[in-house]
Amino acid sequence: MRLDLALVGLILLMIWSFVGLRLVEERADLEQGAVQAGANIAGAAEQGIARTIEAMDQRLRFVRDAYRRDPEGFSLDFLSHDSGYNDSVVMQVALIGADGRLTQTNLGPTDGTLDLSDRPHFRIHLTRSDDLLYISAPVLGRVSGRWSVQFTRKLYGPDGHFAGVVVCSLDPYWLTQFHELLDISGNMLLLGEDGIVRAAAPNVAMLGRDLSGTPLGRAIAEDAGSLRMAAAEQTPEQIVSFRRMRNYPLTVAVGMDLAPILAAYHQSFLVTVSVGAWLTLLVLLAGALLIRHKRRLIASRELLWHAIENLDQGLVMVDPAGRISLRNSRYLALLDLPPGLAEPGADYAALVEWQAARGEFGPVAARMSVPELLTAFTRTEVPGLRFKERIRPDGTALEIRMRLLADGGMVSTFTDITERRRAEAEIHHLAHHDGLTDLANRVLLEERLGQALALAERGGGAVAVHCVDLDRFKLVNDVLGHSAGDRLLQETARRLRAVARASDIVARVDGDEFVLVQTAVSQPADAEALAERIMTELALPHDLDGHAVSLEASIGIAIHPHDGTTAESLLKNADTALHRAKASGRGFICFFESEMGARLRERSQLERDLRLALAEGGIALHFQPLHACATREVTAYEALLRWHHPVRGPVSPAEFIPVAEETGLILPLARWVLEEACAAAAAWERPCTVAVNLSPVQFRRGNLPALVAEVLASTGLPAHRLELEVTEGLLIEDAEGALEIMRALKAQGVRLALDDFGTGYSSLSYLRRFPFDKLKIDKSFTQAIGADPGAQVIVEAILAMGQSLKLRVTAEGVETEEQLDFLRRQGCDEVQGFLLGRPVPAGQIPGRAVVTAGMPAG
Repeated sequence: MRLDLALVGLILLMIWSFVGLRLVEERADLEQGAVQAGANIAGAAEQGIARTIEAMDQRLRFVRDAYRRDPEGFSLDFLSHDSGYNDSVVMQVALIGADGRLTQTNLGPTDGTLDLSDRPHFRIHLTRSDDLLYISAPVLGRVSGRWSVQFTRKLYGPDGHFAGVVVCSLDPYWLTQFHELLDISGNMLLLGEDGIVRAAAPNVAMLGRDLSGTPLGRAIAEDAGSLRMAAAEQTPEQIVSFRRMRNYPLTVAVGMDLAPILAAYHQSFLVTVSVGAWLTLLVLLAGALLIRHKRRLIASRELLWHAIENLDQGLVMVDPAGRISLRNSRYLALLDLPPGLAEPGADYAALVEWQAARGEFGPVAARMSVPELLTAFTRTEVPGLRFKERIRPDGTALEIRMRLLADGGMVSTFTDITERRRAEAEIHHLAHHDGLTDLANRVLLEERLGQALALAERGGGAVAVHCVDLDRFKLVNDVLGHSAGDRLLQETARRLRAVARASDIVARVDGDEFVLVQTAVSQPADAEALAERIMTELALPHDLDGHAVSLEASIGIAIHPHDGTTAESLLKNADTALHRAKASGRGFICFFESEMGARLRERSQLERDLRLALAEGGIALHFQPLHACATREVTAYEALLRWHHPVRGPVSPAEFIPVAEETGLILPLARWVLEEACAAAAAWERPCTVAVNLSPVQFRRGNLPALVAEVLASTGLPAHRLELEVTEGLLIEDAEGALEIMRALKAQGVRLALDDFGTGYSSLSYLRRFPFDKLKIDKSFTQAIGADPGAQVIVEAILAMGQSLKLRVTAEGVETEEQLDFLRRQGCDEVQGFLLGRPVPAGQIPGRAVVTAGMPAG
């Protein structure tokens, strides 16, 4: 009795423990949901506010640039209310002179007597030398008479002197207008680093309030987070999520009212406690009944029968005389037996005979007698029969377990494992097929290709392996999205199935690469004809969300037995042929040729030789001088990477640098160049600058800022004497990642140069975003001076751009006096080329020279 009471008590304890835990978790989930919702809203609001600030800054820069070009003739009339250029976002655009007096405003004429020299947005530009965008606390405009947030930048005269401040006054509403789009119970604040509220919604009374002494004001020192705020004045209790803006000294804070959240919790609390109370009542009632009837129920046969009836398995017991002594309803249902045939006391042999007559045991059992069948039930397996697992005529899979009892009887259980077998078959299918296209994957491809090769060897035929790659598939992903790319791959799979025969094999092996195995090939022309059909079929337009997309394919073909006798060799050689087809351009078909393997082996040998040369000091640096364009005086040296192979002779960097980048050797090679260049520069008599070209691999796989810091520390070279060169191709690959690394390098004091300028695209955006100190004009433009007017115009534009941006400009590849004279007239800073000096070994560099080093492509 005590044990039963303890059991009831334990159940009640578990129920109420669950109720309490559920309530605690639900409240925590609701509060965490509010935190996450606030964080998401703050993140979205940050983007909208950032765009508003960027728009304001563009206006400031536009007005400032217009003023600098013509201070005397400049007027803000074009921004007046009647001009058509004004909008509802900006309350006022004004100019404050260097003496702090308002000189112009788009709101109308001014007499120049209004003194704004005490305004913080004027004082900060007067006292600071840098050019910054200042975002003020809300102020009451002395001209507009309205509250506004001032966006200001320093105003310059034509000669670059301080000429005052340009001001854009923004209604704070535009900084929190995002709040109106949301159906939330709470508020939104925009705070500065000083803790003063720049904008607030919907409670505009918070505007200009100093929150630096509040928990929120202290918390915004962090980049992001959340806190719980007690009710104060007209503000209810809230959970506040905040997020510091990345590019501006502002923090977005979103407060979510707790009252609606807790109201839902209180409702759930009542429901949960009510359910717990009902469960308690039920447990107590059930416990009382269990205690009252326990002994009688345990002794009752009905309890045993109830348990057997509710088994998920079918069960049958046969006594020593061959009579059924017990069975459950599940047994009848699984074996589809009529109740009268399997009642207790019925002859089990008659039941087995009835099942055999219906084909339950297969064709082998149909020829066996009943005693033989009964004997077979006691063994694990009989040829043609499965007694541990049986597939019924309706497709149901049964797992049968039989045990002989000590008295000579038998007990058997039957479990329906149909779903388990179906799941196993599905897993097997997934393991051998591509999840997106349902084509064979590489595992099944190699298995079936091996079978096809064995069949071809016995029958004397041939097999062709087609490696198919979609050209410009990445462009579809980038422009239309991955879902469109997936549909394109599925459509490609469908078309490949359409051109393939039933005996052929179609597989997707990687990304946009497919393989079609063509069986029963009598001559190479058969393979070529199929490849042409594939090209034609895949070139037909695809309709992707209303976009008509046409792609070409490149195909590499290897034919058994000439190009390989194993699945591995044929796939490898077909892939080699595919690479050659892609190297030839888009839409090519290429058969494997034996010399392709030789070229691959040659490339592998080049990799081994490069490793050996790097380990044994076979790599050297030669230096080419750079000259001042105006005086021809040597101002710098650029170091060129050289490799003299003991057998091949000189190997061009254009040949071995790509190999180094593909194999990962570029990282130790680039480190060696950086160490050698910095060590050499540190030993020169005069303090000279040394520049090192960077590989994109260093940005993707190397910890570049740490490496530079380590080399500078070990060689003793000051950071300002190191200049690192990058190409536009690196910036195109991963602009954001490259920008982060370059900022880290600039923070160390290292100088940065943009090499081969003009050969890529979006060059102007790079100059605006990236912290470059120098531009290097690609030699293709320099060498076209005098021959190509278009190239000459490009050089003039680059030089003018460099002068405007205060960037030094170096022209590469100068080979004629005509080129040098043109560059001199255009104000180019430096030149280099065979006209003025060829590369020399490191030992021939004068100690007084300024030297740069690197790893150029040629």
